[in-house]
Amino acid sequence: MLILTAAVYLAPLIAPYEFDAIDLKNVKEPPSKEPWMGTDDLGRDLFTRILYGGRISLSIGVFSGLGAWVFGSVWGAGSGACGGAGG
Repeated sequence: MLILTAAVYLAPLIAPYEFDAIDLKNVKEPPSKEPWMGTDDLGRDLFTRILYGGRISLSIGVFSGLGAWVFGSVWGAGSGACGGAGG
């Protein structure tokens, strides 16, 4: 998990191509030595796009978890201070 997280956040250093680089000569290439996971309908490298997409997904997960933790802590502290189950 840690390796995947590091790879996703280091995508600009690891990715072999730009995530939005269109190459119409290499449309729908199968996985091979050069495009590791192949290319899409516009010739964009899928490995690169997965790395950059993972950055967004992990960021949303982390911030959602932190938001829930903060909200739950405040709600629980309020419940404890008021002596009830929700204020």
